Amino acid sequence: MDVKNGSFGERFYYSEKKYSSAKKIFIGSGVVFKKRGLTAGISAGLNNFDNLDVVDKRFTVGLNFKIENKLSSIAGEYASVEQSGGLFLKGLRWFDDMAISTEFWRYSDNFNNYNCSGPSATDYSSFYPGGQELGFRSAQAGETGLAVNFTRRYLSIGFQFWRQSYERQVKSSFNLRLFGRLKDNLSAVFQTVSMFKDQNSYLWLRTGFWQDERPLLKRCGFKLYFNENAKIIGNRSYSYIDFLYGLEGQLNIFLKLRNYSDGKARWFFGEELNLTNGININAEVVIFKGKKVNLKIEKLL
Repeated sequence: MDVKNGSFGERFYYSEKKYSSAKKIFIGSGVVFKKRGLTAGISAGLNNFDNLDVVDKRFTVGLNFKIENKLSSIAGEYASVEQSGGLFLKGLRWFDDMAISTEFWRYSDNFNNYNCSGPSATDYSSFYPGGQELGFRSAQAGETGLAVNFTRRYLSIGFQFWRQSYERQVKSSFNLRLFGRLKDNLSAVFQTVSMFKDQNSYLWLRTGFWQDERPLLKRCGFKLYFNENAKIIGNRSYSYIDFLYGLEGQLNIFLKLRNYSDGKARWFFGEELNLTNGININAEVVIFKGKKVNLKIEKLL
C-alpha cells in the first residue's frame, strides 16, 4: 500500500532444519518502508531448538536502514539476540570507472544466533546449546572488524581486518577477483582469498563460468588450511565443485560436492523455487556422516 508517496512491505520467514536427533525452527516477520532514496525496516523472530530433552528458545529483533543516491549509499543494521547486540555499517561510493566500499561490524560476546548470516570474517567458533554435542557455527560473536574493497571494471581487490574481544591479535585476509568475457555470451570469474589467523592460514582458489548470465559451472576450486608448520590440515581442506541449473529465474537446482583431503566427502542437493505470488521455497539435503534436511520458506507480501 502507498502512504504519502511512500510504500510499506511485509515479510514472513519460516525455516526448518532437521538433524539426526534434533530440529531447529525459525519463525519471523518484518515490515519495510521505502520512500525515494530511503529504506527502513524492523523485523523480529523466534528460534526454537529441540534436541532430545533440551529445548532452547532465542528471541531476535533487528532494525535496518539504507540511504542511497546516484553516486553513493550508506546502510546499517542493529540486531539483538537475547539482549546481545550486533552492529553493521556499510558505505559505498561510485566514481566514473571505480567503486569503493567500506564495511564495519561489531558483535557482543554472547551474540550466538542459530540463523545469523551477518557480515563477519570467514573464521568461526561454535556454541553448544544446553551442553549438547550438536553445535552451531558462530562467526560473529565477540568480533569487531573492518573491510575495504576496490572494484574497477574486471578487477576487485579487498582487505579485511578483525579481532576477537578476548585477544589482542589483529587478523587479516586478502581477496582478489578477476572478471572476464571469453565470448559474447560466455564469461568467467577467478577468485583467490588468503587469510592469516594466529599462526595458521588458508588459501582459497575458485573459478566459475556463465553463459547468457546463467551459470554453466557456478564454482570449482579448492580450499587449503595450513598449520603453523605449513602443513595441510586434512580434515578441513577440500576441493569442491558446484553446479547450478536455472529455469527462467523461477527454479534453481544445485548440486555441490566437497572432497576432503582426509578422504571424506560431503554432498549437497537442493532447489530454490520462486513463485509468482511472492513465495520462495528453498530445500537442501546434506549427506555427510548421516543426512541433514534444511527447509526455508519465505513469503513477501
